[in-house]
Order: sequence, then C-alpha cells, then structure tokens
Amino acid sequence: MLRIFIYVGFGAVLLTLSIACVKDVDADQLKEVELSPVYEIDFIFSQIQIPDLTGDVPVPPQGIPVVEVRDTLDYDFLGEEFVTENLDSVALTFEFKNTIQRDADFSFEFLNEASMRVGRSFQIEVAQGDGENSVPVLTTETILLARADLTAIANATQLATTFRITQVDTTLTGLLILRSKGTYYFNYPL
Repeated sequence: MLRIFIYVGFGAVLLTLSIACVKDVDADQLKEVELSPVYEIDFIFSQIQIPDLTGDVPVPPQGIPVVEVRDTLDYDFLGEEFVTENLDSVALTFEFKNTIQRDADFSFEFLNEASMRVGRSFQIEVAQGDGENSVPVLTTETILLARADLTAIANATQLATTFRITQVDTTLTGLLILRSKGTYYFNYPL
C-alpha cells in the first residue's frame, strides 16, 4: 500500500514538471529594479524632572520666568555617502509624556563641525500635564524631512536640543519624558 502512494506521488511530481510553463525572462528588466527598504532607529530620548530644571539654584518666591534645558551631542545623522545619495526621506516621530503642570516647548536643530546651524530648526509644543502621580498627558508629532531637508543637513555632525518651560516655581512637580524614532526611507537601483 505504501508503495502505491510513493509511485502515485512520484508520478504526480513528474507530470507537474512536464506540463509546467516557464516564461522567458528579460535580463534587461533587472536594470529597472529599485530597492526601497525602510529602517527605524531610535532618535532622541530625554527625561526631565523639576529638580533638573532648577539644579542647585534656589527658586525665588515669584518663580523663574523661563527655564531652558539645552543639550548638544555628536550625531552623524546621515552617516555614509551611500545614505546621503539614496535616502528619499526621513520621518521623525516624537512622543512626549508630561505630568509637569506647565506647557513646554521642545526645539532641535542640526549643527556642523563649527557648531553652526545647518538646515532649518524645528519646534514642538508639549501639552501641560496634571501633576505628579497623574496619568501623563501625551503629545505626539511627526516631522517629515524631505530630500531638500536632507541635502541641507548632509554635513551635520551635531544635534542641539532645547526644552523651555515657563513659570517654574516651588509648587511644580512631575516628569517630562521624550521618546522619538527616525524612519529612514531609501530608494536605490539594484
């Protein structure tokens, strides 16, 4: 019985192979093939608590009108020449979770080796939170860097970020968390 199944299976395979059709393939079509991979990478992560804003500076009774937290880090955004030449766009997605009872402004820009801004700067308004031990208020935003933006920042070597919070006083509590990612869209011929 097993022998019959083996013969029938072998016969079916031979029959399929003998009647299968193969279309002629034009090798010149390979020149028209373009690859379009998409990569996601972490971009910026930051966490700010109220003591981070004031440090060792005593807060006067009337508060501090504006507090800025700045950071500059080495960041080769585009990397290799291959990336610069074949990258179509980048989507930067930002997610802020805020429990601090103040609105905040977040801005960033790309800098060259001389610490001069290249390309445009970007700003995001972060919604006010409801205080410590509350559910964080979520703010999300996506910024698309098109080909012209990528060309402008091709020689960037640093990333400068700034958080601005107004009217910081001794009654404020809470935490502001930023998580972001970059989605790189490539397109290059095979």
